[in-house]
Amino acid sequence: MQESSETKDIILKIKGTQSSGPAQDSIELITQGTMRRNGDGFEIDYEETAENGLEDTVTKIAVESQKRVTITRSGKYGSQLILEKGKRHLNHYDMGFGQFVMGVRAANIDNRLTMGGGELSVTYTLEMNHALMSRNRFHITVQDISAAERPETMAPAWPMRRPGG
Repeated sequence: MQESSETKDIILKIKGTQSSGPAQDSIELITQGTMRRNGDGFEIDYEETAENGLEDTVTKIAVESQKRVTITRSGKYGSQLILEKGKRHLNHYDMGFGQFVMGVRAANIDNRLTMGGGELSVTYTLEMNHALMSRNRFHITVQDISAAERPETMAPAWPMRRPGG
């Protein structure tokens, strides 16, 4: 893949939902990051914070067109989540108290990202020992920081949790 040296400062709005049986949990996060083109896809990087439970961790989201998204966390809480439509992948997680392996299968990847911004939505399931643990969805909106309306006191990242909804 041919990489571009163009890197843009961005604002990310991330909304995630996790359902396990009748229980559902949602989280929203607004943060600053960077975006660069990588071949026919993109790489997005941002720093996590203590407010969302992942302090001292950097997250990289590698988007490969419509077919594959890889989320890699490095630092205090390392993990890699490979999401590829219609394929099952085994992914490693470090939760601070131990490591484990989970199966993941992406049901849908909708990539509408450009260097000017855009959106990425992914729906997937997580399993452990071949048993369904949760159904998940995240939606990321990316906006060029120069075009964003940004509060002057914006923290590097903050979550807005919505328990049960």
